[in-house]
Amino acid sequence: MNLFLRGKLRGFARTLRSLRTEADMRAAKKKMMGVIYAALVVFLGEPPVSFYWSYMGGSGACAGGDKEKKTPQRQGPFTPSDFYRKVVPFVMDAKISLINDPRNPFYKMYSVDYLGNVVGGKAVRYLNLPIADLKKYAAKTIDQDLPVWFGCDVGKDKDNEYGVMDTLLRDTDGAMPGFAKIGRGLKKAERLQYGHSLMTHAMVFTAYDTKVAGGSGGSGISKWRVENSWGEARGDKGYFLMTDQWFDEYMYQVVVDKSILDKNALDIISGATKPVVLPAWDPMGSLARLNPTTSV
Repeated sequence: MNLFLRGKLRGFARTLRSLRTEADMRAAKKKMMGVIYAALVVFLGEPPVSFYWSYMGGSGACAGGDKEKKTPQRQGPFTPSDFYRKVVPFVMDAKISLINDPRNPFYKMYSVDYLGNVVGGKAVRYLNLPIADLKKYAAKTIDQDLPVWFGCDVGKDKDNEYGVMDTLLRDTDGAMPGFAKIGRGLKKAERLQYGHSLMTHAMVFTAYDTKVAGGSGGSGISKWRVENSWGEARGDKGYFLMTDQWFDEYMYQVVVDKSILDKNALDIISGATKPVVLPAWDPMGSLARLNPTTSV
């Protein structure tokens, strides 16, 4: 399927480049998308109009089930919009993506060119804040007994067997004398600028710890509990421990409810100023390009 689609798309690109007017290109594009849709139907079948939601146990009030009972449950049929209205227990418009991008001024709104993938949909917007603010709002959300979706550079200083994410995980200085702090010789902004780091994976925070001394920037937090989606074979049955120092270096985005933000942040979000548009290849758009549902 992919081989066929790549061939058709490249042929279409050649045709589009031969056309002279935007009107001709848009008319041709509409026909081309029809060909691609028909091909996908041949390979994958007609997209379903509705679906049933099956799960084990309950999901609280939104599902009308009992969390303690591990019995099969089924609801539906739903259309996608019906599922969102009847089952999803929060309003998407109430959420905001906060990023930590030290290359660019804080307390400003940003977007990424060509990132929106829904015709007529809302533009992707981020509020850029210092890392201490991301910690503050993540902790406030967890205090409300809610998980926090986040985006990070998951491949750095991580051990899958033990489920640890820590900047001091490996003694690179001792192993390679003369090459002190490999990669960490670059500051966070420089790692983004030179392509050494970017958002590569999304997970959720489910808890944090202040009992053990630690943390940075006055957060008082020493470590965070991370729930991953790679199955129970990695980490502690799918859970990882992230140190607060790792948060500083490789955390880039959290999604929280607007209601917990302070007045200054809310004023920036509601302001009439258009967001600064970052180029399409910017690392702040890398995770959303890989997972188009991850930016709000």
